Amino acid sequence: MTVNSANDIQELENFDQRSRRLLGRAFILTCAFMLLEIGGGLYSGSLALLSDAAHMLLDSLALAFNWLAIGISLRPADTTHTYGHYRVQVLASFINSLLLLLLSVWIVYESVTRLITPEPVLGLSMLLVAVTGLAVNIVVLHILKQGKQNLNHQAAWVNVWGDTLSSAATVVGGIIILGWQWYLIDPILSIVLALIIIKAAWGVFAKSWDVLMESQHGLPSLQDIYQAIKKLPQVEEVHNLHLWKLTPERPVITLHVKVAHTKDAPTILRQVQQILKNRFNLGHATIQVESEEIFHEDEEPKLFFD
Repeated sequence: MTVNSANDIQELENFDQRSRRLLGRAFILTCAFMLLEIGGGLYSGSLALLSDAAHMLLDSLALAFNWLAIGISLRPADTTHTYGHYRVQVLASFINSLLLLLLSVWIVYESVTRLITPEPVLGLSMLLVAVTGLAVNIVVLHILKQGKQNLNHQAAWVNVWGDTLSSAATVVGGIIILGWQWYLIDPILSIVLALIIIKAAWGVFAKSWDVLMESQHGLPSLQDIYQAIKKLPQVEEVHNLHLWKLTPERPVITLHVKVAHTKDAPTILRQVQQILKNRFNLGHATIQVESEEIFHEDEEPKLFFD
């Protein structure tokens, strides 16, 4: 969804409030089970359970951080933060995905160590805790399902989704250990899961990085926008064209348009706004209309940057 009107903004804010309530419920469930899983992992000696508990800890922190971030982002704009506080959600997504990447690397390291020096694991305890964890994670995923399209919510989704995979694999590992006493399955599954989670977390990390770095990636082509506006009969030049995102749902564009005569400015302004909104789905636009009378020749105009 892209924000183009007051109704769109209200819809997004309503969605954020609903997301915040869902995150709160998910946090309570995740936190409660994390304590059980830590105890089960220490008792059984299962690296997979302890890895899963580490994921649950990160999930709890991520859910709490995202809950707080949404609350901050819903604050209205002020004289200090004129665009509002929307970027807090993106920052939360960036930090959560980065922590998940680092945790996954640590799990791979610990798993390789366990492969070199295998240790016995209590399969029954591991299995019972893992089954309970899988059930809890499925419930949490169901709670988070409605908010998946929001980047902040998506970061939480990836965390819990990775934990669900971890619990499912731990169930399989517990069955194998219980039936065949093959203890190497514990670190092997941990490595496989860590690699899967790294791939998912990298997607959220890359998206949030793009937004924080004000990348144009995923937005309409600047060249297409330039050509569409340049075709208007009264337009002589388009320059200083900038396009970025406050959040993935909130693109922003600024540009200068040079016209032949000042009297054409109101008409051109309306036409450019219509092109940006209707053709490129860009509703938040700042357009400076210039004419020969007010255009400074000593300011060398640049097409896409200052």
